[in-house]
Amino acid sequence: MVHQTFSLIGIHVWFDTATANSAALWPAINPNLSAYNNPRHFTSALKKGATGLGVATDLFGTTRVSPPTIGCYEYLPSPFDAGISAITSPSISTPVCGINTPIVVTLRNYGTGSITKDTIYWKVNGVAQTPYAWTGTLASGASQTGIVIGIIPLQLDQIII
Repeated sequence: MVHQTFSLIGIHVWFDTATANSAALWPAINPNLSAYNNPRHFTSALKKGATGLGVATDLFGTTRVSPPTIGCYEYLPSPFDAGISAITSPSISTPVCGINTPIVVTLRNYGTGSITKDTIYWKVNGVAQTPYAWTGTLASGASQTGIVIGIIPLQLDQIII
């Protein structure tokens, strides 16, 4: 019978080393899960897995790429994926009430290919507004700032965009 013994000093050294390197070992990354009950994620930030471990596919049978995505699902970015990365106006630091205020956003290309058009759907306090038809050219990872998607009259009560 073989017994495995551990030295308390050895465990303490391992813990100190692991804690010192925790940012590299356990990155603090939002996985952008698709739903609370679905562990499928949608972020390339998790593409930090180790290669050469003999795991060729994920749980869906998707082939692992190098570097693989951390976890049981491989993330394969879409060629066409755009989104609003910021709402720059109205700003909490410059509230203006009782006048028409432009809604200004930043559009980011999260996909792997260039985009030349997109439709921005948005709501104010849960009420759908007129969609904004954006045209231009955004390379992968690029952003366009200063896009005015509409104008609304701001009131003293809370506005949710």
